[in-house]
Amino acid sequence: MIFSKSAKSHNLKIKFGDTYLTQCHQTKYLGVILDDKMTWNNHIRNVEKKISSSIWALSQINYSLSQTSLVSIYYGLVHSSLKYCISCWGGVSPNKLKKLTTLQKRAVRIICKAPRMTHSEPLFKRMKILKIPDIYRHQISVIVNKYVHHEWYGDFALQSVNDVHHHNTRFSSRQNFHCPFASNEVFKRCISFVGPSYWRDVPSNLKRLNPCLFKFKQHLLSSYAS
Repeated sequence: MIFSKSAKSHNLKIKFGDTYLTQCHQTKYLGVILDDKMTWNNHIRNVEKKISSSIWALSQINYSLSQTSLVSIYYGLVHSSLKYCISCWGGVSPNKLKKLTTLQKRAVRIICKAPRMTHSEPLFKRMKILKIPDIYRHQISVIVNKYVHHEWYGDFALQSVNDVHHHNTRFSSRQNFHCPFASNEVFKRCISFVGPSYWRDVPSNLKRLNPCLFKFKQHLLSSYAS
């Protein structure tokens, strides 16, 4: 597979031993579907299929189970599928997430035993369930928290505001990072770009909660769900 945003095809012939490798346009690795244009379209469609099946199951049992049980099933089937590697694919345009958003709203209405056309915003707040953009924001913030406390070994680097501005700024005392210039849409989805922006919005008292990562996650979840 050759990763490129170019529309033209790359017909490279790579030989490994006596065998020529076959070029593919997508592959599945650890449950994540990668495509050579980094659009994440196929992976998102796969998540949609999983969640559609889970919602059907929820709709069949919602009147025979308590709300507490339905919430547990939601987190086991729907939330887990949304959360898995969302730090990679969750930064796509809202239009690409439109169907997933609709499915998540349907799941919340089922949990609350609400009519189909009920406005979902109050239901999300009442159940303290994060929407897809907040799940993405939470995961990115957790990664930056690990990076700050030297517990993340991924291949990216963040530049401190103090390293860029050699004078005091209103962000310099809050462990904030410089947001680099994004030259294309792909880079705008990288942690190096979105990480500083989301980390800046994390309350200062939460940034000091590490080494207890569990408390950081829980308090951050509460701040997003409130």
